[in-house]
Amino acid sequence: ATGELFVQALDAAGGEIVGDSTGFRCAWGVEVFPDGGEDSPPMASTCSFPARLELPPGTYQVRARWKGIERVIAAVTVEAGASSLRAVSFGRETE
Repeated sequence: ATGELFVQALDAAGGEIVGDSTGFRCAWGVEVFPDGGEDSPPMASTCSFPARLELPPGTYQVRARWKGIERVIAAVTVEAGASSLRAVSFGRETE
């Protein structure tokens, strides 16, 4: 059984970022790593926002990027048969 992870991206004004960057060398999107960091290749990725990923149950580290800004969401837990939602803000770097 798997679970779903939804990642919603927000711009500096709090508006939702929507789109697919596949044709732009995956310029924005999400990468999912096993808990413990980015020392291994991502186990799942997408080039779009909002991002929807189906994952086995477990704890993950998620890296989201947009317009040259990266945000890391640590310790995201996915449970079998459940959906998990995370929002990431691409406001100012000091946020």
